[in-house]
Parts: sequence; C-alpha cells; structure tokens
Amino acid sequence: MKRIVLVTLAAVLLLACAGCGPAASSPAPSPSPSPSQAAVKAPDGWNLYESADGNYSFSYPGDWKTVDVTGVEIAVASSAPGDFATNFNVVTQEADPTLFTITADDFESIYKSMFANFTLLEFKKTTVADVDAVLLSYTAGQDTLNVQAVQYFFNKGDKGYVLTFTADQKEFAGAQADLDKIVAGFTVK
Repeated sequence: MKRIVLVTLAAVLLLACAGCGPAASSPAPSPSPSPSQAAVKAPDGWNLYESADGNYSFSYPGDWKTVDVTGVEIAVASSAPGDFATNFNVVTQEADPTLFTITADDFESIYKSMFANFTLLEFKKTTVADVDAVLLSYTAGQDTLNVQAVQYFFNKGDKGYVLTFTADQKEFAGAQADLDKIVAGFTVK
C-alpha cells in the first residue's frame, strides 16, 4: 500500500506559533471549474482543481488522484508504483501579518523538533501567483523514508496559504518539473 507523507502538520504548527488561528477545512474539490475560472485551463494531460470557495486553483498531473487528509484543504498524490506517493497539498488559514518576520532559524528550530535528520536546503523570499512568498526547501527522515519537500508560505487578503510538495528524496529531481508546473499555474483571486 502506498504511503503519503504530508508535512503540512509542521506548516500548521509553524503558522500557529507565528500567530495564526487553526487551519481551515473545506469541502471536497469541485469536479469542474466554475464559469468564473473558465479562462483557467489545465495543460494537456493535467487536471484542474478549483477550491470550493473559488479563491484559488491549480493544475496537477492527470494520473494523480485527490486524497482526503484531515486538516488539509486539498491533497493530490501520484499514482505511480512504489511505497511512497509524491504529493502536493494546500492548507489555508487566517493570514499571518508576521509571516515575513519568520527566519530560517525559526523554521529550522520547529522542523528539527518534528523530523529526524532535518536539513534545511533553501530559505528565500519569492513569489507565488504574483504574491510575495517564503520558500522553504528541506530534507527529512520520516519513518523509514527520506523525503525532500518544498513549501511556499504566503498571504493574500485575509487568507494565509501553505503549499507543500513532497517526494522521496531519491525521486525528487525527477518530480521537480511537476512541482514547477503546479506552482507556476497556481492562481489566487
């Protein structure tokens, strides 16, 4: 059976420590885009997800499946054979006005307490959907797996977003193109 390692617990904990409220949970994804998102199209062979409230959308590989995970608004995971499913998930909650005061040391301190063999690979300011964001990239041991993850943290209006992409460390380089395409196509209203 495939295992899906989702590191959003750390993201939720980190943002809660930085002053955010509890993570919001939303209904299951809508099966098709609403008329307001009709201009947003998935690339050939990819699926389009639009949040139930219509606030954001993204495309993901056509052979990936949606997965129900408590505390995560949407999770999609690879259906490729193997013990670990490469996955992408979104958590939304109240916007955190202190987001850009959080340092690499803050992230590292929290994550090291949660994951074995945590190594911070990159911490930088970037943009997602034309919004200022913080990118955090790291490796960590979890159970018998060694994973690599990239997380994007950003605020838009009154919502805070955490986008997390996780893959087996040995397969991350091969999955990087999917991550880049998902994030490049992520839109927020």
